[in-house]
Parts: sequence; structure tokens; C-alpha cells
Amino acid sequence: MNSGDELWDWHLKTKQIFRHRVTPRIEYGDSFERLEVEDMSRYVHPKDCILLEDKLESCIKGIVDSYEVPLRVKDIAGNWVWVLDRGKVVTRDSNGIAIRIAGALKDITELKSHQDALQKLNEQLEIKVAMRTDELYKKNQKLEQAMMELKRTQQDLIESERMASLGNLVAGVAHEINTPLGVAITALTYNMECLSQIEKKLESKTLKQSDLEKSIVEQNSGYGLVMRNLDRAQTLITNFKQVAVDQSSETERVVNIKKYIMDVFDSLSPMIKGKGIEVEVTGEDGQDLLTYPGAIYQILTNLLNNSVIHGFEKQDNGKVTTEINLNNKYVEIIYRDNGVGVKPEIIANIFDPFVTSKRNQGGCGLGMHIVYNLVTQLLKGDIKCHSKQGQGVEFIIKLPIQKVEGEEVA
Repeated sequence: MNSGDELWDWHLKTKQIFRHRVTPRIEYGDSFERLEVEDMSRYVHPKDCILLEDKLESCIKGIVDSYEVPLRVKDIAGNWVWVLDRGKVVTRDSNGIAIRIAGALKDITELKSHQDALQKLNEQLEIKVAMRTDELYKKNQKLEQAMMELKRTQQDLIESERMASLGNLVAGVAHEINTPLGVAITALTYNMECLSQIEKKLESKTLKQSDLEKSIVEQNSGYGLVMRNLDRAQTLITNFKQVAVDQSSETERVVNIKKYIMDVFDSLSPMIKGKGIEVEVTGEDGQDLLTYPGAIYQILTNLLNNSVIHGFEKQDNGKVTTEINLNNKYVEIIYRDNGVGVKPEIIANIFDPFVTSKRNQGGCGLGMHIVYNLVTQLLKGDIKCHSKQGQGVEFIIKLPIQKVEGEEVA
């Protein structure tokens, strides 16, 4: 037994508690070997008396046979110290009422000190955890807000890029339309001059049959030239109207995929005019698909623009081929150019935002990111890029096929 521990033996009939210890530590006043029950309140802490009395009462009445309770008692120095009081019924009378209880007081002051220190440490840790949690929550809130701002900014940049592309298309188509319209106006002006000459000769009665026949031939040729150029202008305007609507909206409609791709490249002809770039579209004909034409237009515009700016830089000519393959599950669009290719450090992150080799020349690095988002998010497809420097670039786009109502998709 430790020097601060002691045994006790309580005889309930005589109301005496006999104590046995090696070194006295607890202050019992004048009571040394024996202690009256009424004296307990003098050495037990007031806040622990009620709990001790409840435990003792349960043992006495036979509810339990033993108890264990930590409590504070006053030591011989006048300080409150913690002890673990254990008691067990030794004898009961014929009615089951305890008449003798024995037990021990074990000094747990040091243990309690450690427990209190641990409790204090746990409370401090909980406070720190709560503070850190609050800090993390605030930082996460700021991060989420920053991410939302970034997404809005990115969306604004994407929209600006799309509208800039539409603006370039308008300017290019306007320039292209000027040519056939200019030729048509010239031809009409010439025909009017021919008619004016015939009218003058007719009024002066000098009109010959050969003059009339020559004028008819020349005017037929002029009107033929007018019709061909007006047809060309009409085709350009029709294509422009459709692709402009497609580009500025995200509406599904049925298109013949090969014809639409050819129309897109036709409308983009101002982009490659005078640069020696040949565009070729190959693949199966006659396949109608339900898709988002505006997305396809934007994808092809960005790919062709990428070829012109990056692929054919410092080259006098180049070739772009777009191959279309179909099966019953998806349409595969393979875009290739024979330009300078893409650097390895760029190819690995080509679809990431703001990746560009022309940043010092005004490139924003969003073109391929827009392509990737349109293919994977809007069109629910997949895109891969392969390239070696000096051997051009290849983009393989796979788009799921949606059946057009009323017909079987081949």
C-alpha cells in the first residue's frame, strides 16, 4: 500500500469507522483511529458529500454491494487532495441492510493533476481546432468566391472570343460579297451602255442588224456574268446567315454533317485567302445528324485559325484535310494540317486554358480550351491531339450520334 493510502472499516451499528494507514495524510481532527459517521462532512469536500452519501445509501439498502467514487478530502496541511474511495459490503443483517462496510482510500492527486492537465490540453486543442476550422471555412469561402469569379471571367473571355470570331466572319464575308457584287454591277453598267448605244442608233436610224446581234450577244454574256455572281453572293449570304445564327446560339438542329462542314470552311475562306492554304473535306455523304451546328462551327473555326496562325507560320502554302467517318455509335471528325506541328511542352497541356506559344503576340490561349469544352461538355464527345514537330497536327473528334426522328441513322 502506498504511503498516502489507507484502509477503513465501518461498523454501522456502533457508527464508528476504524482507520488503518502507514503514514497519516488526511486530516481527521481529533479522531485518529476511530471516526464517527457524522464527522465525514468535516473532512470530505462539500461538493462531494452528496455523491458519497448516495453511493453509501445504495450499498446500505442493498441496491448494490460495492461502490467506487473519486472525491476530495483535506490533508494534514489543510489542502484539498483527490482520493479514490472504494467500499464493499462485508456483512448484512437478516433484512439485507448492511451492518459492516470496508474499503480503502487511494491517493489519486497526481492522477487527477494529469487528468486535469489533459482536460485543459484537450480544451485548448478543441479551441484551436475550432479556430482552424473557422479559418479554413473562411478561406474556402474566399476560394469558392475566387473560383466563381474565375469561371465568370473565363466565360466572359470565351464569349468575347466567340463574338470576335463572329465579327471576323462578318468582315470576311462582307469583303467576299463585295467581289461578286462589284462584278455584277460592272456587267450591268456595261449592258446599260450597250442598250444606250442601241437606243441612239435606233433614234438616228443607223441601227444595223449586225449591231443588234452583237449587242444581244454581249448583253447575254453580261447578264450571265451578273447571274453567276449574284448566285455566288446569295450562296455566301445564305451560308453566312446560317453559320452566324449557329455560332450565336446553342440550338440543336439536323444537319448533313459533311455538307455543313464544307459550308463552314466555305464561309471561312476569307481567313485563308491569299495564303496558299488548301482545304479538303473527305468522307461519307448524305448523313443527317441531330447536333449543335454552332459548336461545330466554333470548333472548326478555332482549329483552322490555329493552323493559320501557328501551323503555317513562315510557310508559303499548306493543306488542311478534314476526314469524316461514321458508324452506328458515333461520328469521327479527323482534322489534320501539314504545318510545323506542336512543341512537346505545349501538346501535353494544349487543351488547358491560357496555354499559348504566342502570348507576346497577343494570343490569349483560350482557342483550344474552348474547343475542348464544346466537344466534351456541349457535344458530349471526346477529342485527342497528336503532333510531332515538323509533321503537322491531328485532332481526332468523336461525337455520339443521335438518331434523327423518322429515319435510321447509318
